[in-house]
Amino acid sequence: MQKYNPTNYLWETNPEGKYAYGATCVKECPEHLLKDNGACVRSCPAEKMARDGECVPCNGPCPKTCPGTPALHSGNIDSYIGCTVIEGSIRVLDQTFFGYQHIYSNNSFGPRFIAMHPDRLEVFSTVKEITGYLDIEGAHPAFKNLSYFRNLEVIHGRQLMESYFASLSIVRSSLESLELRSLKRINSGAVVIQQNDNICFVSDIDWQKVQKSVDHGVVIARNRNETECKSEGLICSDQCNKSGCWGKGPDQCLECKNFAFNGTCIADCRNITNAYQFDNKTCKECHPECLTCSGPGADHCDECVHVRDEKRCVTVCPDNKYSDYGICRTCHETCEGCTGPKDIIGPGGCKTCNLAIINSDTTVERCLLKNDKCPDGYYWEYVNPQEQGNLKPLAGKAICRKCHPRCELCNGYGFHEQVCSKCAGYKRGEQCEDECPPDHYADETRRECFECHPECKGCTGPSAEDCIACRSFKVFGFGDPNDNTTLFNCTSKCPTEYPYVIYQSTDIGTYCSEVPSKGTKLTAGVDSYIFFIVAFIVIVVLFSMCIVCYVCRQRTKAEKEAVKMTRVLSGCEDAEPLRPSNISPNLSKLRIVKDAELRKGGVLGMGAFGRVFKGVWVPEGENVKIPVAIKELLKATGAESSEEFLREAYIMASVEHPNLLKLLAVCMTSQMMLITQLMPLGCLLDYVRNNHDKIGSKALLNWSTQIAKGMSYLEEKRLVHRDLAARNVLVQTPSIVKITDFGLAKLLSSDSNEYKAAGGKMPIKWLALECIRHRVFTSKSDVWAFGVTIWELLTFGQRPHENIPAKDIPDLIEVGLKLDQPAICSLDIYCTLLSCWHLDAEMRPSFKQLVNVFSEFARDPGRYLVIPGDKFTRLPAYTSQDEKDLIRKLAPTTEG
Repeated sequence: MQKYNPTNYLWETNPEGKYAYGATCVKECPEHLLKDNGACVRSCPAEKMARDGECVPCNGPCPKTCPGTPALHSGNIDSYIGCTVIEGSIRVLDQTFFGYQHIYSNNSFGPRFIAMHPDRLEVFSTVKEITGYLDIEGAHPAFKNLSYFRNLEVIHGRQLMESYFASLSIVRSSLESLELRSLKRINSGAVVIQQNDNICFVSDIDWQKVQKSVDHGVVIARNRNETECKSEGLICSDQCNKSGCWGKGPDQCLECKNFAFNGTCIADCRNITNAYQFDNKTCKECHPECLTCSGPGADHCDECVHVRDEKRCVTVCPDNKYSDYGICRTCHETCEGCTGPKDIIGPGGCKTCNLAIINSDTTVERCLLKNDKCPDGYYWEYVNPQEQGNLKPLAGKAICRKCHPRCELCNGYGFHEQVCSKCAGYKRGEQCEDECPPDHYADETRRECFECHPECKGCTGPSAEDCIACRSFKVFGFGDPNDNTTLFNCTSKCPTEYPYVIYQSTDIGTYCSEVPSKGTKLTAGVDSYIFFIVAFIVIVVLFSMCIVCYVCRQRTKAEKEAVKMTRVLSGCEDAEPLRPSNISPNLSKLRIVKDAELRKGGVLGMGAFGRVFKGVWVPEGENVKIPVAIKELLKATGAESSEEFLREAYIMASVEHPNLLKLLAVCMTSQMMLITQLMPLGCLLDYVRNNHDKIGSKALLNWSTQIAKGMSYLEEKRLVHRDLAARNVLVQTPSIVKITDFGLAKLLSSDSNEYKAAGGKMPIKWLALECIRHRVFTSKSDVWAFGVTIWELLTFGQRPHENIPAKDIPDLIEVGLKLDQPAICSLDIYCTLLSCWHLDAEMRPSFKQLVNVFSEFARDPGRYLVIPGDKFTRLPAYTSQDEKDLIRKLAPTTEG
């Protein structure tokens, strides 16, 4: 368990570290288990061995002990694979290579062992110790040396041969050299090498360097003549000293004349690029990160293979540093990982940081320290962990967004005083302005706009004397009206002391005067002959109209009396006349439940009139639990809200369609409650935002078709929704959505195709122009909202007209403002959306037409929506088991 020390540039033991033991963390592993890579394990993995309760890497092959054999053959050769210690002896005989028929002591035949090539002795390349003896008596044309035992270090001689009591015996073999380059000790037993016609090098070996027993001798006789060996160049390397060698080459020396490097003798350590002189006789390999070095560690490198971190060579720079032409340099203090010195996120800068200032195009301007505050003109905002796009490196971190251009100091985006604490220009009421409107004047000291006097057209102060121009009449004081320096005030009608109105086409404008002039008129308040004539004519006309109306009314009344008398005489009198409407009766059932049948859980949402809870409905007398959503009217709301609540219940109970949320029941206690189906996956707006990387074209078009079908049903039932938006569409499963929130829905009367709203708040950015200007709602206005809702889906939850204030929307729509074409949207679909946004309501398609259009789109989704990596089956499933789990989770929190 280690941690990196950035001060010393070393890995150090981590005293706070813990080991994984099952699902828990423990300071120490139980005694019966081993420690390995921060976990407690039963046994060490391959290439590791147990040492002092830990799994450590093996130095070469991991230890494995195997028994010796009196005769090596093809039947047992593979049992020595991976062995490091031979517990016993090894004998290589002629029959080892040529095979033989085994005969048991009772003269019965055993197995037949086939011939094998000498190269199969390679299994002994991992052997380091032989506790008995090594006997070589086999000959084969390809058996020329004992390099198969090149890693053999010790022959213990605990078991000796009968002849000469030898522990190393090589007799009548085909060997040309020994090549036992790693053999350091023969602890006991004699060395016998004789009658080998091809062997060289053995007579030059100083066996006292290897043989540790003084009680046993060395027998070397009747081998190949030394003169023949020398004539063929079979002599020791010039880098070997007088101790001799095991074979030809500098890697076969018993001891080196100058230096040893990885088992090979060399003249000078400087001849090897990645080596250094360890002592007078040894060269050692540099650290793997060193290209050249003067010592063993990564801090002794002269040149690095990869990069240098202060004094040490490392594979890659630590997280808080970056590589600058092979040198690790510290990142900017605001960075968490970097590729360069800059304090931005991107190439040459930070990988991420705890806090960043971003521009209006969501590019990072610079990073800040974790505890820094956003500078003036910016506000703090948390980045969602699922964020994609330019802000993905900052997911789960914080950013400083720029305030609205009208705002100098703020805590959110906008120019209302709730989010803007200091205006960049002027403050007018509760909002910031770039400049004061024409009917306001600016107080430069307080940087505020104040309304002019009602009679002013532009002003420099609050009174009528501070006007720049007048809406009605000017009244000049002393001085010439034609002189620009003459003071005046504004008035709605001329005072009695200035009764005459003077009309001027010059900059002076209309003003009141003491004396008349050519072309003047008396004001409305001055008696005149013309006034009386006009007044007389108006009175005569009004009197004549009254007489005509009276005569018509009397005639109509007489006709009604005649009809009534006729009915009485004919016996057909009816106290209340009929006015049939041809509307069928509403026979929908409204179920009333008791408060005791409901179990409320957590709050799902809150609105102006009430709250929505998730809960369980347990119908009285039935053994069933139904997950539901409970909409509860707040106690503080008045009678009008209760009436609206019941009206919503009436409409929800009247609809019956798979894509409209069904009302299950109503609870009428002190707090009125609507009980509806529970939509476990929430609203469609949040669903597309949270799952946008998993949603394909087929799902988007299927949802669009379902919304169109639900609205087509409402259109047939003469219902106007008035609040259709992605937030008011709920997701039951990834393949089924339902329209909800009928709080604003209205049932049209039989003799009208429109509904005119009295007042209240409206979702401006989803409404058609006639709804905003005249508060007129029809099914065609719902078509407009449908187009905006589909646009929300195709942009994966973007806000329509996000950067445009709601008050400016009507004027911009009139001059042709439309939502932009979504990036994944084909021209076919966008043209359909544009048809939904016709200013002329009659030009918009009906929902029945939209159902046909989107059904056609849904049959070939890849043609109409282009989504990179589109896969139809990537949506998360919602099964019946999920619903059971939901009930199980709700029940404990709601019962009791």
